[in-house]
Amino acid sequence: MAGENSNNKNESCSNYVYVSVVHGTSVLSEYEVVPSNSKVLISLLLEKINPYDDKKMSFLHGDHSIHYVTCPSTASFPQGLTYSVVTSKSYSRNSAFTLLAKLQKEFIENFGDVGVASIHLGEFKGFEIKLKELVDQAESGEYDSFKLAQEEINQVRNLMVENVERVLERGERINLLVNRTDQMSHNATAFKKRSTTVQRKIHWDNIKMKVTFTAIGGGLLYFFSGVACGFPVWNQCRF
Repeated sequence: MAGENSNNKNESCSNYVYVSVVHGTSVLSEYEVVPSNSKVLISLLLEKINPYDDKKMSFLHGDHSIHYVTCPSTASFPQGLTYSVVTSKSYSRNSAFTLLAKLQKEFIENFGDVGVASIHLGEFKGFEIKLKELVDQAESGEYDSFKLAQEEINQVRNLMVENVERVLERGERINLLVNRTDQMSHNATAFKKRSTTVQRKIHWDNIKMKVTFTAIGGGLLYFFSGVACGFPVWNQCRF
């Protein structure tokens, strides 16, 4: 009993009253935070707006504000989609539209690739759990403008740090590449010098070999000539 009283008290203090997703004029999914005539108000609103437009608007009705976003028709949802939320009159309009933006993103991620024709209506009703989760997040202050701005600043800061780290890492890689290029150039120069030295050595070895073979050939020629001509007198040669 105490738990029920606590829940009723929390609902009565809620800034959110009702949230829904509508295809054409058919409600696909809805979540009523506080019992009210919000369903009737949304039904009357749907009769006056064009669900095929791409716009967002707000209306005042008594102590409540009605905020909605319409999205043009697609192959998956040919009659267009309308995301609406009813809040207290004093509640931040920016926070309400932040919830609708997140609602639109979640809905498309879940059903955008499938479409209304391929899904049983009961599956859309199961989306009420996500509607309640989004409302609870909004009630906890996650959609407050200051908090959202702070989160964006933190994201930009983290992105800047990440980019700086990438630049530094890229600089290190460039330095490493330059060092490797210098090393390769040095190795190429050393290889060229060694090649030149080897070529010169081979050249002189060839000359030495030719001189040696020439000397040996001359000696053999002299020896055989001496044998034929009666070395050492050379009296047997006839010219």
